[in-house]
Amino acid sequence: MLRRMLILMALGILLPLSLPAAAGGSWMESPHERIEAGDETIFVGYVQMPRDGWEDLEWVATLSGPMPEVVNQHSVLPEVMVVGPVTLDPTGIGGYLGLRVSVAVTLPDDMEAGVYSLDVRGPGGEFLSDLIGAMFAVGLEPESEKWLEWALDEPLIAELPDHAMVAGPGFAISAADLRAGRYPMGAEMFLRDPSILDQSDVEFVPSDIVFLDPPVIESEVPATEVPEVEVEAPVVIDPITEFPSLALQPLQQEDGPSVPRAMWWLLSVSALVGILLIVARRRPVEGLPEETERELSSVG
Repeated sequence: MLRRMLILMALGILLPLSLPAAAGGSWMESPHERIEAGDETIFVGYVQMPRDGWEDLEWVATLSGPMPEVVNQHSVLPEVMVVGPVTLDPTGIGGYLGLRVSVAVTLPDDMEAGVYSLDVRGPGGEFLSDLIGAMFAVGLEPESEKWLEWALDEPLIAELPDHAMVAGPGFAISAADLRAGRYPMGAEMFLRDPSILDQSDVEFVPSDIVFLDPPVIESEVPATEVPEVEVEAPVVIDPITEFPSLALQPLQQEDGPSVPRAMWWLLSVSALVGILLIVARRRPVEGLPEETERELSSVG
């Protein structure tokens, strides 16, 4: 018991009970592999608990079909008839298994072979949580194996074919395994009566998730002729490989007033003579004759 409690706690963290069919809605399924005209069958689906007030509404199930293979403006609308009654049974399980929806149907003996749909709505056209309904074939071979999102102790599992798969978040297990007492790990969260796991012959088995490949739709597309279009030859422009040199010119400063070179030479000589005269006047030159000194003094 402690082992299962630990598994439950771990899966409660890793695999929360969110809606597994939230993207596409919940579907109802019949346990019978093939349905014929005049059969008595039942359709069962599970949804999350609706909002308050759903108990006060009168839910009606309608059957329509057969669906035309090609739908256009000339298609004949399928016949619609009320079937039922609709039975709603809260399960006490959280998440997408909160409410069991079932509709018992007795098909007419003269029902034409084809694909039919079952719809459940309220008096004002209300949807029951995210329930879409059922799509099933009458008088035709099933095109795929059954894949059901039911509680693991759904009573109708006893009527499923062995290869039918009951799936949920993180597991997918065959109806044959469930009938033999083999359950996926963490099965407590998907059972209305978890006490059945206390039986001595119960076995927990790993479950491999099986992903169904989407159907490949092959359609013949009529070949269309593509008109030839004349395209003018593009104009080729030779790339520029040489660029004109850009010579940088030095900045020209404005010239001051021009002075002749001879004038500069005359001024320099005059300045030099003046300096020599001043020096000679202040300091006598040693070794000169007295007459020469007197002449220089007189010039000064």
